[in-house]
Amino acid sequence: MVAEKNLNPMGRSESVQEAYQRAIKRRTKKYGSPDEYIRQKILHWPPAEKDDDSVSDGNESSTSTPPSSPTGPINPLEITLKKNEFPYSVKPGIEHWLIWSRCPLTDEEWIRKYLEERLPGREYLFFFNPPELRSVPSIHHIQVFTKGKGEVLDEEDIAIKREKGGSRLFFG
Repeated sequence: MVAEKNLNPMGRSESVQEAYQRAIKRRTKKYGSPDEYIRQKILHWPPAEKDDDSVSDGNESSTSTPPSSPTGPINPLEITLKKNEFPYSVKPGIEHWLIWSRCPLTDEEWIRKYLEERLPGREYLFFFNPPELRSVPSIHHIQVFTKGKGEVLDEEDIAIKREKGGSRLFFG
């Protein structure tokens, strides 16, 4: 499906979809939108800045064009890998994760290196949902599916590994 760019058949199980819909209602009531809940509670980012009555469409940029991949050390508050709270239905043994980013990530080689550092010994596949299938349109994110026996390293694990002289994902 991914290789054929036919993502419409992908979806959540009925029970996960129902839980997702309940969560959307709660989060919209409390935070104004599911996007804002993710921004504040999952990613620990400050609330989105709104220009007057404008609505975020995920295409905001600062005065300069954001890079397609980071140009310095990764700040875990800018880019992070998180397990999907409401995963798509996949075969047993496959996990659904998300890369969340403050800026669009389009450099696929950089994304592969980012995932290889965090998913050592695991197989993975990543893709970008087309705009019409994005349920969180205001926050840039990438779908990641992984399987295997290797552990998934979080940002704290990566920092410890770097302190001990391990790998460092850094591009200049």
